[in-house]
Order: sequence, then C-alpha cells, then structure tokens
Amino acid sequence: MFICGRRRISLICIIKAALEAERDQLFAEKAALEESIGAMEAAPETYAPGVEEAKHSWEAEKAELIKARDEALANLKVSIPVIPQGRRLVFA
Repeated sequence: MFICGRRRISLICIIKAALEAERDQLFAEKAALEESIGAMEAAPETYAPGVEEAKHSWEAEKAELIKARDEALANLKVSIPVIPQGRRLVFA
C-alpha cells in the first residue's frame, strides 16, 4: 500500500510518538528495577525477612526427598531377584 503526502507524514509521526512513549516507559521501568535492586542489595534482610525460614524449609524438604529416594532404592533392591552366576533367566 502506497501512502503519500500528509497521510504518510502523519502516520510516521504517530508511529514515532508511540515508539517514543514505549521507550520512555521502558526507561522508567528499568530505573525502578535498578533502584529496587540497589535497595535490596543495601539491606537484604529488610526486603527478604523469610529467607532463613525458606532455607530451613528447603533443607527439611530436601531431607525428606533424600529419605524417600533411599527408601525407594531399598524397596527396589528387595524386589529384584538375585540370580546366581552361571544361570540364565528364562522368560515364559
């Protein structure tokens, strides 16, 4: 589609304004994120009061997972028959 004259100029101006508005919004978001990251780095305990609780919770969950894994491996070893060496396993 070919657009000429004033329509083309106005369309270019509209697109330029939209792009500039989006750019300004992205710069504002970036500045806000950089500010919040800087504040978090300066005083992490005030922004993340539950970090120690989360670490403790994770350690407890990890211990449960390890225990469940070990139990599953033990059950697997019990359920697999041991075949003496030299014998063949025959499937029906």
